[in-house]
Amino acid sequence: MPSIDVTLELVTPAYAGGASPEQCDGLRPPVLKALLRFWWRAMHPELPPDELFMAEAGLFGSTGDGQRLRVIPLGDPTAMECQRPGQSLPGDTAFLSYGVSEWAREARGFRTNRPRVATGQTIRFRLAWGNKIPCNAEEEFVKTLWLLSTFSGWGTKARRGWGSIHVDCPCFGGAPYTNLKDPHGAASVDDLRNRLQAGLTAILGPRAGISLQPGSNEAEHTAFSPDTRLFIGPGCQNAEDALDKLGQVYNRYRRALGAGRNHAPGAVGPDHQKRSNWCAKPPVKTDVAPLGSAFGLPHLARFTKGPRVDVGVGAHLTGRRASPVFFKVLRCGARFVPAVLWLPARFLPVGTPVCVRAPAGESEVRDPGVTGIAQFFDGNPELMCYARGGGAWLGLRGYGWTEVNW
Repeated sequence: MPSIDVTLELVTPAYAGGASPEQCDGLRPPVLKALLRFWWRAMHPELPPDELFMAEAGLFGSTGDGQRLRVIPLGDPTAMECQRPGQSLPGDTAFLSYGVSEWAREARGFRTNRPRVATGQTIRFRLAWGNKIPCNAEEEFVKTLWLLSTFSGWGTKARRGWGSIHVDCPCFGGAPYTNLKDPHGAASVDDLRNRLQAGLTAILGPRAGISLQPGSNEAEHTAFSPDTRLFIGPGCQNAEDALDKLGQVYNRYRRALGAGRNHAPGAVGPDHQKRSNWCAKPPVKTDVAPLGSAFGLPHLARFTKGPRVDVGVGAHLTGRRASPVFFKVLRCGARFVPAVLWLPARFLPVGTPVCVRAPAGESEVRDPGVTGIAQFFDGNPELMCYARGGGAWLGLRGYGWTEVNW
């Protein structure tokens, strides 16, 4: 039976919990298989939904086709070192941790509120498959593993840099995968950029220019497309500093969108102003959701005096729209590099509404579009920052980040 043995290593801690918030399950085979499915779909923007699901079932299996790819642990996931709740979240890493953190009044800082798998933990897996799947299965799996190692996290808050994983695969860099060099094996930031460019070109080729929605670059599913953006930041001394660097730019930008702080009178970003208006005047269908909604829903904003404005999916705001922006920490020689990837896609399925619940009323509103994310990358001279100094929002490039093109 053909197979590939790989080793997964955590570059940043992973919130890999079980059914209970008190559990820590380690890195389990079902999660790895789910991640492989996701990144395999992401590298196939050329397939319409029916063909996509059929091809996915042929590689990974389905209820009708049975199991195709087997993911076999070569170690005990439950034996991994797990950290108890109460771990400190220094700097702006707390901003990347909403939902898995809480304010510790006595320490005047944020702490984790659930266990997590510690940085540096490793486990080996065997990917094995039989003769019933396509003859190019190995190539598909190796390319998917490369994307997984380059862009993916593991567990809760995986899209915010937590659980950043390194996949050590013996196929990376060898024939016929010479252009798929291990991104975490780069000797410098320039070497990393070259490895990312070569790998993405080899994996996507002409597919990177394919748009699934006629007349638009917007993909029907979360996938690479002509609008995909990738930035890498400056090298940091350790993974914690790289994670904090991601938190800094994200916190600075989101506060510019919705700042309204006691220490900055009049510091009101457009999202804050929009929500403030809904406290006095009910939202209507022609209104547009706050720009920050493009980073994921649901989202709530509580004002200093108590009123709250919630934005979510569906009439009851119980649906979810995952962020199309992925934060990642990559090892680079003796340093660590933060990375941000954007995979633009249709905001929600046709007919699924975005809704606002505000003190003045409730209503469906229009989706936020991509302006909020685009200016996170490119800057907006009219958007003022009120965190960590003043001035206009410069965008990632303005703060020393580099865009990777392929």
